[in-house]
Amino acid sequence: MYNFEIKTNRQPYWGSQSGVDQEIEKFFEAFTKNEDYYTPVCELSEFEKMFTVSLDMPGIKKEDVNIELKDNQLYVSGERKKSTLTETETVLKTEKVYGKCARVFTLPKNVKVENIEARFENGVLEIMIPKEEKTLPRKISITDLKETELKN
Repeated sequence: MYNFEIKTNRQPYWGSQSGVDQEIEKFFEAFTKNEDYYTPVCELSEFEKMFTVSLDMPGIKKEDVNIELKDNQLYVSGERKKSTLTETETVLKTEKVYGKCARVFTLPKNVKVENIEARFENGVLEIMIPKEEKTLPRKISITDLKETELKN
């Protein structure tokens, strides 16, 4: 069995997320929010021979994305930089997110970490993590040992 763990930038204050807990979480989030740091949304998928991790990273350039593997954890980070405004431009309102982003994924034990691949297209980072091939069970036959074979 494979266990894939996603770590967010912060841990929830309470284990269960009932409606009240979610509202309290939103309240505390307002105090801990860092405007220069955000968490990209992701999607994990499992296939017969691999896992895929897909992260939405709009506005981030390929060269500003970093993927590292350390101690069976996959660290993904990037940065969306603000464009420079001219003297005649003024941003009245923005809902875009700028700054650094990061996600950490604890990988299952039975994956081929040396064969992990990634591609980045249209603001979506897709990481392919192949599974190790499971060894098939085999029957071991029992044979009679002759006394001469034991002495050798």
